[in-house]
Amino acid sequence: MTFRGTGPAGFELIHDAESEPDTRVTIGADGTWSLDVALDPGTNLVTLRLGNDLSTELTWTVKAVGVASPAGSFATPSPG
Repeated sequence: MTFRGTGPAGFELIHDAESEPDTRVTIGADGTWSLDVALDPGTNLVTLRLGNDLSTELTWTVKAVGVASPAGSFATPSPG
């Protein structure tokens, strides 16, 4: 899943992953950022923050209900 947003140019945005190393991206000169987050099947907590400033932390609950195919579309089961 791709998260996109805006923030202060040059700041580091951190995805505080539950079971993996944190993912980091630098916010662009135009103030935009984009971050791909891998989701496990079921309910996922996605927490993002600016640098180590915990007061900027935001957490979303995201439920993954499908499995993405390599082409980026969702696989659709077909009858037997």
